[in-house]
Amino acid sequence: MADNLIRAFIAVEVPEGEAKNRIFSFIRAVSESEADLKPVEPQNIHITLRFLGEVTTAKLESIKAELNKITFHAFDVSLQGVGVFPDYRHINVIWAAIDEGNIGLVDLYGKINNALGGIGIPPDMRGLSPHITVARVRSGRNKENLSKTISRLKDLEFGAFHASSFHLKRSTLTSTGPIYQSLLEVAGVQGPTY
Repeated sequence: MADNLIRAFIAVEVPEGEAKNRIFSFIRAVSESEADLKPVEPQNIHITLRFLGEVTTAKLESIKAELNKITFHAFDVSLQGVGVFPDYRHINVIWAAIDEGNIGLVDLYGKINNALGGIGIPPDMRGLSPHITVARVRSGRNKENLSKTISRLKDLEFGAFHASSFHLKRSTLTSTGPIYQSLLEVAGVQGPTY
Protein backbone atom coordinates (compact mmCIF):
# COMPACT_ATOMS: atom_id res chain seq x y z
CA MET A 1 0.00 0.00 0.00
CA ALA A 2 1.38 3.42 -0.97
CA ASP A 3 1.98 5.97 1.77
CA ASN A 4 -0.38 8.96 1.62
CA LEU A 5 1.21 12.21 0.46
CA ILE A 6 0.38 15.38 2.36
CA ARG A 7 0.97 18.85 0.92
CA ALA A 8 2.58 20.80 3.75
CA PHE A 9 4.17 24.12 4.63
CA ILE A 10 5.45 25.99 7.68
CA ALA A 11 4.05 29.43 8.48
CA VAL A 12 3.46 32.19 11.01
CA GLU A 13 -0.26 32.93 11.24
CA VAL A 14 -1.61 36.48 11.36
CA PRO A 15 -3.94 36.51 14.38
CA GLU A 16 -7.32 38.24 14.60
CA GLY A 17 -6.86 41.96 15.26
CA GLU A 18 -5.96 45.31 13.76
CA ALA A 19 -3.41 44.08 11.18
CA LYS A 20 -5.75 41.42 9.79
CA ASN A 21 -8.70 43.87 9.73
CA ARG A 22 -6.63 46.39 7.78
CA ILE A 23 -5.57 43.71 5.30
CA PHE A 24 -9.24 43.08 4.57
CA SER A 25 -9.97 46.80 4.24
CA PHE A 26 -7.18 46.89 1.65
CA ILE A 27 -8.65 43.87 -0.18
CA ARG A 28 -12.05 45.64 -0.29
CA ALA A 29 -10.41 48.77 -1.72
CA VAL A 30 -8.56 46.74 -4.36
CA SER A 31 -11.76 44.82 -5.21
CA GLU A 32 -13.40 48.13 -6.15
CA SER A 33 -11.11 48.17 -9.21
CA GLU A 34 -13.43 45.37 -10.46
CA ALA A 35 -10.40 43.24 -11.34
CA ASP A 36 -10.81 39.46 -11.33
CA LEU A 37 -9.44 38.70 -7.84
CA LYS A 38 -9.45 35.73 -5.50
CA PRO A 39 -8.81 37.16 -2.00
CA VAL A 40 -7.12 34.91 0.54
CA GLU A 41 -9.66 33.66 3.10
CA PRO A 42 -9.39 35.39 6.52
CA GLN A 43 -8.40 32.17 8.29
CA ASN A 44 -5.66 31.53 5.70
CA ILE A 45 -3.70 34.81 6.10
CA HIS A 46 -0.11 33.87 6.99
CA ILE A 47 3.60 34.39 6.33
CA THR A 48 5.08 31.30 4.65
CA LEU A 49 8.44 30.35 6.14
CA ARG A 50 8.96 27.14 4.20
CA PHE A 51 6.93 25.28 1.57
CA LEU A 52 7.56 21.54 1.87
CA GLY A 53 5.48 20.27 -1.04
CA GLU A 54 4.15 16.73 -0.82
CA VAL A 55 5.58 14.63 1.98
CA THR A 56 4.75 11.14 3.19
CA THR A 57 2.93 10.67 6.50
CA ALA A 58 6.05 8.92 7.86
CA LYS A 59 8.27 11.90 6.90
CA LEU A 60 5.69 14.24 8.44
CA GLU A 61 6.19 12.58 11.83
CA SER A 62 9.97 13.17 11.56
CA ILE A 63 9.35 16.80 10.57
CA LYS A 64 7.06 17.31 13.60
CA ALA A 65 9.65 15.81 15.94
CA GLU A 66 12.40 18.12 14.61
CA LEU A 67 10.24 21.26 14.59
CA ASN A 68 9.21 20.58 18.20
CA LYS A 69 12.88 20.90 19.24
CA ILE A 70 13.15 24.49 17.94
CA THR A 71 13.31 27.27 20.52
CA PHE A 72 12.91 30.91 19.56
CA HIS A 73 11.85 34.18 21.16
CA ALA A 74 8.43 35.53 20.22
CA PHE A 75 8.70 38.80 18.27
CA ASP A 76 6.60 41.60 16.84
CA VAL A 77 5.87 41.95 13.14
CA SER A 78 4.65 45.21 11.64
CA LEU A 79 3.20 45.43 8.16
CA GLN A 80 3.56 48.40 5.83
CA GLY A 81 3.43 48.65 2.07
CA VAL A 82 1.97 46.52 -0.68
CA GLY A 83 3.42 45.01 -3.81
CA VAL A 84 2.80 42.52 -6.60
CA PHE A 85 4.39 39.47 -8.21
CA PRO A 86 5.86 39.37 -10.80
CA ASP A 87 5.39 43.06 -11.80
CA TYR A 88 2.74 45.75 -12.39
CA ARG A 89 2.29 44.78 -16.06
CA HIS A 90 1.48 41.17 -15.22
CA ILE A 91 0.00 41.03 -11.72
CA ASN A 92 -0.51 37.47 -10.47
CA VAL A 93 -0.23 37.99 -6.70
CA ILE A 94 -0.90 40.99 -4.45
CA TRP A 95 0.97 41.05 -1.14
CA ALA A 96 1.49 43.07 2.04
CA ALA A 97 5.08 43.82 3.04
CA ILE A 98 6.81 43.12 6.34
CA ASP A 99 8.18 46.40 7.75
CA GLU A 100 9.59 45.22 11.10
CA GLY A 101 10.09 41.63 12.21
CA ASN A 102 12.24 40.46 9.30
CA ILE A 103 15.13 39.62 11.64
CA GLY A 104 12.89 37.37 13.74
CA LEU A 105 11.46 35.73 10.62
CA VAL A 106 14.89 35.14 9.05
CA ASP A 107 16.23 33.75 12.34
CA LEU A 108 13.26 31.36 12.62
CA TYR A 109 13.65 30.37 8.96
CA GLY A 110 17.30 29.49 9.60
CA LYS A 111 16.38 27.33 12.62
CA ILE A 112 13.70 25.54 10.57
CA ASN A 113 16.16 24.86 7.73
CA ASN A 114 18.74 23.49 10.19
CA ALA A 115 16.13 21.23 11.79
CA LEU A 116 14.89 19.92 8.43
CA GLY A 117 18.45 19.46 7.17
CA GLY A 118 18.99 17.00 10.03
CA ILE A 119 16.38 14.68 8.49
CA GLY A 120 17.59 15.02 4.92
CA ILE A 121 15.39 17.87 3.64
CA PRO A 122 17.67 20.27 1.73
CA PRO A 123 17.30 24.04 2.19
CA ASP A 124 15.05 25.97 -0.16
CA MET A 125 17.38 27.53 -2.74
CA ARG A 126 15.06 30.51 -3.23
CA GLY A 127 15.64 31.65 0.33
CA LEU A 128 13.08 33.60 2.34
CA SER A 129 11.18 36.58 0.96
CA PRO A 130 8.85 37.49 3.84
CA HIS A 131 5.44 38.78 2.69
CA ILE A 132 1.74 38.08 3.15
CA THR A 133 -0.20 37.05 0.06
CA VAL A 134 -3.58 38.82 0.25
CA ALA A 135 -5.08 38.06 -3.18
CA ARG A 136 -4.44 36.28 -6.45
CA VAL A 137 -5.39 37.69 -9.84
CA ARG A 138 -7.39 35.26 -11.99
CA SER A 139 -7.46 37.17 -15.29
CA GLY A 140 -6.46 40.43 -16.96
CA ARG A 141 -9.88 42.05 -16.44
CA ASN A 142 -9.51 45.74 -15.41
CA LYS A 143 -5.78 45.27 -14.83
CA GLU A 144 -5.04 48.99 -15.39
CA ASN A 145 -7.51 49.98 -12.67
CA LEU A 146 -6.00 47.34 -10.41
CA SER A 147 -2.47 48.56 -11.04
CA LYS A 148 -3.45 52.20 -10.32
CA THR A 149 -5.29 51.24 -7.12
CA ILE A 150 -2.34 49.24 -5.77
CA SER A 151 0.13 52.01 -6.72
CA ARG A 152 -2.02 54.55 -4.89
CA LEU A 153 -2.02 52.40 -1.74
CA LYS A 154 1.59 51.20 -1.96
CA ASP A 155 2.66 52.77 1.38
CA LEU A 156 -0.38 51.64 3.36
CA GLU A 157 0.21 50.84 7.05
CA PHE A 158 -1.47 47.72 8.40
CA GLY A 159 -0.29 47.81 12.01
CA ALA A 160 1.47 45.05 13.92
CA PHE A 161 0.96 41.67 15.53
CA HIS A 162 2.88 39.42 17.93
CA ALA A 163 4.43 36.33 16.32
CA SER A 164 4.24 34.01 19.32
CA SER A 165 4.32 30.69 17.43
CA PHE A 166 4.70 29.00 14.08
CA HIS A 167 2.67 26.17 12.54
CA LEU A 168 3.21 23.12 10.40
CA LYS A 169 0.18 23.21 8.13
CA ARG A 170 -1.53 20.86 5.73
CA SER A 171 -2.86 22.35 2.50
CA THR A 172 -5.72 20.57 0.77
CA LEU A 173 -6.43 22.02 -2.68
CA THR A 174 -10.12 22.33 -3.59
CA SER A 175 -12.04 23.93 -6.46
CA THR A 176 -12.96 26.86 -4.18
CA GLY A 177 -9.42 27.40 -2.87
CA PRO A 178 -7.03 25.76 -0.43
CA ILE A 179 -8.09 24.52 2.99
CA TYR A 180 -5.37 24.79 5.63
CA GLN A 181 -5.21 22.65 8.75
CA SER A 182 -2.66 23.12 11.53
CA LEU A 183 -0.83 19.86 12.25
CA LEU A 184 1.57 21.28 14.85
CA GLU A 185 2.05 24.58 16.67
CA VAL A 186 5.43 25.46 18.17
CA ALA A 187 5.28 28.30 20.69
CA GLY A 188 8.06 30.82 21.15
CA VAL A 189 9.58 31.96 24.43
CA GLN A 190 7.79 35.07 25.72
CA GLY A 191 9.48 38.05 27.34
CA PRO A 192 12.71 39.99 26.85
CA THR A 193 15.25 38.62 24.38
CA TYR A 194 18.43 39.94 26.09
